[in-house]
Amino acid sequence: MPGCGRDFTPGRGRSQARPLRTQAARTRAGGAVLVAALPVLLTGVLRQDWVGGAAAGVVAAAAWRFAFPRLNGWVLGRTLRRLAAHDGLGFVGTVRLTIDDAGLREELAGTTSSAGWDRVDRIEETDAHAFVFVGPLAASILPKRDAQAARALDAIRSGAAGAGVLACASRPAPS
Repeated sequence: MPGCGRDFTPGRGRSQARPLRTQAARTRAGGAVLVAALPVLLTGVLRQDWVGGAAAGVVAAAAWRFAFPRLNGWVLGRTLRRLAAHDGLGFVGTVRLTIDDAGLREELAGTTSSAGWDRVDRIEETDAHAFVFVGPLAASILPKRDAQAARALDAIRSGAAGAGVLACASRPAPS
């Protein structure tokens, strides 16, 4: 069906999803600007030394520019090690998924995440699971074990279709 490509959000034009490298580059550049501006403002306002603040800002921005990839890699590695320690399950515990007129609400480990029907981008399925994407990388995962899961998936499909955002049929997840 036309318009059902991986980066297309039916009913809303192109998805807001950006490739991860683009997101990382923007974060690195935005962080460098912020890190450069902070010493300029602090030194300029507190010590009335705008030239010294500018020099400190340039040094801080350069340090951020070159330290960010290493820092980002460390944080990502730490997160992946934590996931691996729990067999890749992330937060372990009972998940409660509520489907109502407003959308989806997921409760896990004392944290609640909500997404209105207009945020459901797509549904991808394997033989064992259905993935309900509510963002570029955020998805609710429904195991297809029993009739209750099938009813929940049908309710999600009808809620998203009713909001006019899920115009194309579900498609299999890439293998």
